[in-house]
Amino acid sequence: MTGSPAALDMSSLHSQRDETTSAETLRHYGRLVSGPNWRWRKAQRAVSRGHVSAHTEYGSEFWQIVDHLGGLPDGTHGTRRGDRLLDVAAAESIFHDPVLRLRVEARILARLPLDVVAARSDVAPHNVRDYCDIFFDVLDCLDSKSWLACHVIDGGNKSVSNLHNVVCRDSCWGGSAVCEHWLARIPYLDEECDLTTSRGREIKRLQLALKLYQLEREDWNHLNEIAVRLGGLLSRPSLTFVSLGHALGQRTAHQLGKFLPHEEDALQTVQIADDSHTEVGRIKLSA
Repeated sequence: MTGSPAALDMSSLHSQRDETTSAETLRHYGRLVSGPNWRWRKAQRAVSRGHVSAHTEYGSEFWQIVDHLGGLPDGTHGTRRGDRLLDVAAAESIFHDPVLRLRVEARILARLPLDVVAARSDVAPHNVRDYCDIFFDVLDCLDSKSWLACHVIDGGNKSVSNLHNVVCRDSCWGGSAVCEHWLARIPYLDEECDLTTSRGREIKRLQLALKLYQLEREDWNHLNEIAVRLGGLLSRPSLTFVSLGHALGQRTAHQLGKFLPHEEDALQTVQIADDSHTEVGRIKLSA
């Protein structure tokens, strides 16, 4: 909860245009620009400026956040808050608790139903719904991979931790089993690993996944040098300079190797093997 800013002046901002921006349009562009916590950020900016646009339908969720921040004009509390009341304070407490926030967000990204997210995270179901409305508006965007990567996994959580981003990323792409695997082992990530045991090797793999993510974000140039000199971290051949013709030839051979076996009139199948094209078989056509 912030201090007590001056109430919003509802008439201080006038536009020359006649059309009104709908709440759904505002939501679309808000998420596109500001990410999943767009309502919270927009309400903060509105309270800070002291005015809002008279040509925008903000929605009851927005006005309840403004009310929580102390900026709703006197006499308008009942008319703008809508029928469903949000527990903004409870949602904000989740947002500022790194452990609880990770549990809730990772499970939502793993596409678990909200009641299951609430039960497993030990949070009231209505508080999870309120959290989504205020801080994590992603429920109908879970198939928008580029938006999730930009605003949730890599872009939106810069103020959180590498651990948060890695667990959210793997939960989003891997589903609930991967999510619960991570969450169950987070308390042990600072332990020394006994690599002679399966548990120790498992924890070490998670530690290395975190380290790789940190290198990718914070020291990409150094990681690129390692990849060039040692062939990458995934047992790939070391990078060498090739001509454009050579690169195109490799690409063509790779595609043909996948395409030709499925054609009835194919004459031969090719595959790429290191730096050359290798004929690996012929299909004889019937007369």
